[in-house]
Amino acid sequence: MAHVWITSKLASLAICIAGLMSTSHLVASTQATEKRIFKTEDIARVKELGELAISPDGTTLIFQVTELNGDGDQREGALWKMSLKERRASKLFPDQHDDSMPAWSPDGSKLAFLRADEGATQLHVLDLTRGLVCSLTDLENGVNDYRWSPDGQNIAFTSAVAIAQAPVPPPGVRIITRADFRSEEVGGGTASLPQIWVVAVDSHCGTQTPRQLTQASVAATLAFWSVDSRSILFTTNDTMEAYYGAGTSTLRSVALIDGQQSVVRPFKVPGTSTDMEAAPQLYLSPNGSKVAFSMGNPEAPSDFAQDDVFVMDMVTGETTNITVGYDREVGGDGLMWRDDRRLISIKSDAGNANLIELDILTQKVRPLWIGRHVVQSFHLAQESNRLIAVASSFVSPPELYEVADGTGMQISEINRHIRDELLLTAPEEITYEGPGGETIHGYLHQPPMLTASQRYPLIVWAHGGPYSWWSSAFDGDIQAMAAAGYFVLYVNPRGSMSYGQVFAGSLAGEWPGPEYDDTMAGVDYVLAHHEIDAEKIGIAGGSAGAILTDWAITHTNRFGAAVSISSVADNSLYWFLGDQPDMADPDKYPWLDEKDKARSPITHGLDVSTPTLFMSGTRDYRTPSSVGSELMFKLLKHLRVPTALIQFEGAGHVIRGSNDARHRGLSIHYLLRWMDLHLKGRAAPEFQVRPAG
Repeated sequence: MAHVWITSKLASLAICIAGLMSTSHLVASTQATEKRIFKTEDIARVKELGELAISPDGTTLIFQVTELNGDGDQREGALWKMSLKERRASKLFPDQHDDSMPAWSPDGSKLAFLRADEGATQLHVLDLTRGLVCSLTDLENGVNDYRWSPDGQNIAFTSAVAIAQAPVPPPGVRIITRADFRSEEVGGGTASLPQIWVVAVDSHCGTQTPRQLTQASVAATLAFWSVDSRSILFTTNDTMEAYYGAGTSTLRSVALIDGQQSVVRPFKVPGTSTDMEAAPQLYLSPNGSKVAFSMGNPEAPSDFAQDDVFVMDMVTGETTNITVGYDREVGGDGLMWRDDRRLISIKSDAGNANLIELDILTQKVRPLWIGRHVVQSFHLAQESNRLIAVASSFVSPPELYEVADGTGMQISEINRHIRDELLLTAPEEITYEGPGGETIHGYLHQPPMLTASQRYPLIVWAHGGPYSWWSSAFDGDIQAMAAAGYFVLYVNPRGSMSYGQVFAGSLAGEWPGPEYDDTMAGVDYVLAHHEIDAEKIGIAGGSAGAILTDWAITHTNRFGAAVSISSVADNSLYWFLGDQPDMADPDKYPWLDEKDKARSPITHGLDVSTPTLFMSGTRDYRTPSSVGSELMFKLLKHLRVPTALIQFEGAGHVIRGSNDARHRGLSIHYLLRWMDLHLKGRAAPEFQVRPAG
């Protein structure tokens, strides 16, 4: 199963800034008189920040802000600028544009970015000396990725090129020949592959014609320029049908002048002679002698492997795992070289994500900014040594922070409207012993205003993955659930990330099962310690969390209500209809595998009595409705158990990626409506059975 929701919380009731928590009920009461509670429609009002680009001299930051449009039904991305001296932020362009991926030229005189105002995304450059925007490409399939040359004279980029193959079928006809045709990455079977292109950047706006440098028979992924700006290095995944196993990948080079190509080396799994099926993203050191990359620990179960950081010598190919002695997830959220010896990255540890520095010679880890927060992304200007990060905490939505001297100072107010208007609260951090003897860590979020004599219902909220986590990041979904009058329990059971490889790998070959046991132990723990009504407990989750939810309602009648979003109920059907075909073993027949059958929730479904709402997106190719939500819905209808099925038109996995920005908040709205109906006895006429016809 794919990694799904990375979210979460911690501490106790409070209104705070940048992760500082208060446990005072008096503070919450005072704040409640000044602010309103968080509602499901507020989820979409939280602005997203990312794609940081600091100017080489360290004076100016460009970043992307994604927010609701004026109609409130779409999310729009725009580039913003900030003077790091004055710390004032504003839009880079006065008019609304769909801009992304900003990158400064090496001398800081120009800013490249992608723009998708009309049709395909094209490459543009803003000449800062003249204030002129130049469009550098006008290609049918647009631009996917790009890199400035070190000398600033050219930009390499990738753009898909049509494959010379059999004639295109008539409109409305689709000929399928790949087993992974459902995969979103395949792009719906389009007959084109990304290739390496280059365009010169000069003082005359848009006068240079882009040149295609490669015509590979497989997709080319841009890696980096050589330090002398004479060649472009790129990677290829060389196996046509890698789902059969034994895939190979290669680092290649193409010359800027004549397009001459050469193989630098095939990728091998570090420490072995085994071919690497998929090339990693590479980060070139400043002097060009090494590349860094991250990948799952090759010695761990593949679905539960922590990311480690590796460094490869460009001449010899010798590769070293520099985090082999550091038992935490590192590198999966990006790497940057501080100099030729030190790397900056993000490490995940016990529900928090913090910035660290890695010394590739001593393999020592030095903390740069540690705390109860989640760093989502970062950028370093090497010349000025200025480090900016995007981070959030339980009660602080994403903002920009400047990191120096072991601390992070907030420098933006992009989401101030959320902090100023809404009563935001933080959870209590809990730990307890699980059935397997492991310490289970998680969070209990209580309603903003508690009445001493009242007992409250509980929602158990399961994370996806299953190799994923709940964290101290800001989470509007949980704020909305707690504000609706529910305790919310969300724990990181066995198989979760940020607690070490042994803890993560303990679920390998055993899922579902142990994570359910750990979650139920958490329910017992909080019932013994908090003012929760033991007769009013619901459970919900998305993706792997939905599988846990389906597993729960087929193994216990303890829950009074359940909500399952994007689930897999039948592993045999999932093998056929999901987007991740596993065909490496020609003698494996999953639909005949008794173990797969035993671990399918629907196998145990004859005694379900929990009223359950199922939700899915019509564009969910990861866990199609036909392998989960629809199956369980039909089962419960047959068993005469209260149920409903909601399908979000155009939405993807766990109701993400929808063209309608309201869908995510609506999924939590309907979750709460279902819980209110069955745990609080409130009317919800939308779930009444309607007459046929």
